[in-house]
Amino acid sequence: MYYSEKKRVGQLVRFRACRTSLVAALALACVAHCLAFRRIAFTFISFSIFRLQSIFDAGDKSCYDFEKRFFCYRRKSMKKKLIAVFAAFVVSAGAGVFATGIGPQLNFDPVATRYLNPPAWGLACSMKFDSIPLYFAGIFDIAPHFYKDDDGAAVATARLGLQVTADYWFMNPEIIGLWRWFWGVGGAVRTDFTANGKNFYLATGPRALVGMNWHFADGFLELYVQQAIQPELQFAFGEDGSANGVFYIPVYFPSSVGLRFWF
Repeated sequence: MYYSEKKRVGQLVRFRACRTSLVAALALACVAHCLAFRRIAFTFISFSIFRLQSIFDAGDKSCYDFEKRFFCYRRKSMKKKLIAVFAAFVVSAGAGVFATGIGPQLNFDPVATRYLNPPAWGLACSMKFDSIPLYFAGIFDIAPHFYKDDDGAAVATARLGLQVTADYWFMNPEIIGLWRWFWGVGGAVRTDFTANGKNFYLATGPRALVGMNWHFADGFLELYVQQAIQPELQFAFGEDGSANGVFYIPVYFPSSVGLRFWF
């Protein structure tokens, strides 16, 4: 016996929602697996199994009957889609599993220039992928900023900065036990602007760094501290009369402490 027309439509909607969420979960699992987020991938796979069970629930037989009756369900097409999704997942799994380290970082960033500038404080997200021999960080920092405008009037505001760094470690030997040290070189790209919207700065330059790190919990947690020297070629735009339209070379001395969680 068929259910009432209303119940059959409800069953059909639920069936199609399960089918769509299954394909979406498998696709997200493929992406997470390729990006080395293994635990996230396993979560999506578990969800996919749950949705697959819902689709083939014996209580949903009326859905198949209903779709078959109105020629809406195409078995061959559905079979091909499922095979394609599973094949994509198998290919991504065959690409290999790489560890990923990601975590917060605190920055203290004094600078040496022609003028007296207060140091900046910043928060960052640090990332490392086993497949890429570089340590990345995306940094947001803030510092008080004082300048004279084109009319010679003193202006006090805040200077906000966005920065991306990439570092290559030449070595990371053990000192004793969990204690290691490292040194390397890298590069940085920085853009700054004043809170009053009157000035914009763009800079880039090389950097050299040295630091120490410790791994805990069987390598899951990494604590590190590092000190860098970072000369930059900077160009300014705006009403800062002393810097507008002028290239100059500030030298930053960023100190960082952070945690990385390895997955």
